[in-house]
Amino acid sequence: MVLAVTLGGYALVQAILFIAVVALVSIPAVRRRLTPPPLKRRRVEAAALAQLAAAAVSAGPSRTAVVIFASEDDRIVEVVATEGIHAKTGPAVWDRAVAAVLDGLRRGDSAEGFVAAVDICGAVLAEHFPEEGPDTNAIANAPLELG
Repeated sequence: MVLAVTLGGYALVQAILFIAVVALVSIPAVRRRLTPPPLKRRRVEAAALAQLAAAAVSAGPSRTAVVIFASEDDRIVEVVATEGIHAKTGPAVWDRAVAAVLDGLRRGDSAEGFVAAVDICGAVLAEHFPEEGPDTNAIANAPLELG
């Protein structure tokens, strides 16, 4: 009888502890703090590449696109481009664009950081992919906020 009561009490304590931990990690800020940085970076990179794939499909026959993707809460930024663009520009351009967004986030002016990154990317794209004829941009240039 004593053993059954002891085991029952132990099971109850374990259940209460489990519920408390689940409730605690369901808070987004706590979950973000507990997520290892390499996992955060992989998730942001995967999301950026998914957005790039969607943008490239929407781009029409050229299949060229650049995506500036940021997780503002985690302060992680990825700039990715389709292979044709990346081959002509190299990673240094994207590193400068990432630095511009991160600088804006640090200063509390994320919009200015994104504008600077777009300017950096736009200048390089204009150099390597000059405009030909009328504007044929098939991708919306407006920011897209994911939930």
